[in-house]
Amino acid sequence: MKITKRTVDGAEPRAARYTLFDTDVKGFGLRVYPTGQKTYVFEYRPGAGGRSEAKKRVTIGSATEFTPDEARKRADTLRSRVKVGEDPQADKARAREALTVEELSKDFIKHHVKAKRSANTASAYEEIITRHIIPRLGKMKAVDVKAANVAKLHYDMRATPPWRTRQRQSSARCSVSA
Repeated sequence: MKITKRTVDGAEPRAARYTLFDTDVKGFGLRVYPTGQKTYVFEYRPGAGGRSEAKKRVTIGSATEFTPDEARKRADTLRSRVKVGEDPQADKARAREALTVEELSKDFIKHHVKAKRSANTASAYEEIITRHIIPRLGKMKAVDVKAANVAKLHYDMRATPPWRTRQRQSSARCSVSA
């Protein structure tokens, strides 16, 4: 059966979770939990496929977040990616396991700074990293850091913002001319 709004609304919870699969997009389904929660999923076999490969499942989203048509389009996109050899679930897992800026910074200090720099230089690096970088960017995944994040960090690290310098100069002119 094709998963429609009517199908989603009519799917009743059972004692165990179950999945209703769509006839239009292979692998696209509606998973219904005993609690009544409903989510859209896409099930596939990675790599060459076939029965020798274990099935993997990607959760597309909640039935309250997506309409059946939106979820079907996402499932079709995932299906296309699988056909060309990608593994969407493995990509998600790799993204979750990616190093944060804090982890990368600590590794950098341990393996590069302390091993290759003098004590004073290492101390300066550690202070900059612990005082500025980790508090602002530490929780971000390192691969997600953009040039704009670094530019803002550099701007925030400046000793005196430019508008304060201008204010001091203009107030000094005013006091001289008075």
